[in-house]
Amino acid sequence: MLVDDHQILLEGIKTLLSVEADLEIVGEAADARRATQLLGFAKSDLLVTDLSLPDTNHTDFIKSTRAQYPALKILVLSMHDEQEIIKDALKAGANG
Repeated sequence: MLVDDHQILLEGIKTLLSVEADLEIVGEAADARRATQLLGFAKSDLLVTDLSLPDTNHTDFIKSTRAQYPALKILVLSMHDEQEIIKDALKAGANG
């Protein structure tokens, strides 16, 4: 599943991943609320998400997703390069 509030970035990631034969994109969302809804329906092994979503703070979505889906791998993409923000995402449950 892909989550990003910037449509052009979402489309770019989808295009890059679509050439991988062993990956299937099972859903995409522009905010945490919609992503949470989709995760309830789509069987997903990997969540690729933006760290800055419009409807949540930068770690709440990761924490709640990790609590609900402990086996789900969470990969965060972000424009932020501050060490503290990266550490917060990993402490919240992101895998990378």
